[in-house]
Amino acid sequence: MKFRIFSLLGLVCLSLPGFCFGEAVIKVVSPSNEINVGETVKIDVVIESASDIKGLDIRLKYSPGVLQCNSITKGIAIKNFIEDIRKIDNGTGQLEFVGGLDARGAGMFISNGVVCSVEFRGVTPGRSDLILENNYPVLANSFSRQIDARVENISLNVRGQEEATISGQAQAGGLPIKDATVEAWQGGSLVKSTKSGADGNYNIAGLAGGVYTVRARASGYFPQLRESMDSI
Repeated sequence: MKFRIFSLLGLVCLSLPGFCFGEAVIKVVSPSNEINVGETVKIDVVIESASDIKGLDIRLKYSPGVLQCNSITKGIAIKNFIEDIRKIDNGTGQLEFVGGLDARGAGMFISNGVVCSVEFRGVTPGRSDLILENNYPVLANSFSRQIDARVENISLNVRGQEEATISGQAQAGGLPIKDATVEAWQGGSLVKSTKSGADGNYNIAGLAGGVYTVRARASGYFPQLRESMDSI
């Protein structure tokens, strides 16, 4: 007979395949299936159609080159679970959440709802499947018997930031200035620079969307400053 042991600070749940009570549904839910690089999204692991749960072990896989896991928080559905363990491995792209009642079985599981919430940040453009690992989740009821669970996984797309451009004309007294050095600054740092053409026009391309300060300077002219210019 094959045994699976769920042990957590004095709590032991013994899983006996073949003694299962119904089928629970565990799904990964996200408010959006797309984020940009640098943005964060909080996904939920939700249990439906389950009851009388004494312990659980959930493992979720993701693409570490695309997403980075920032945190795991306990959900409302298991608010009465006394003990829990949270593990994040951004090197291999795996996280684990283990929870359970105390040794006396104090508290109650709320049948449906969020088990845990996970915050991800987009690292590089690409697609990452969010997959509940094979043979997991493990759910054990108060009779120390495993509860069957059907899983529903999702995918998350990470988009690269769209490039933006700042354009304008370097001029003095209404006349264009040729070969002026035009710089885009953000947060006190120089981001990119270019030279104005014969007509004084300039384009600074390849910028991330945001607000910039534009500075223009040329020999024989006072420097020009344009504050809080939006890139488009």
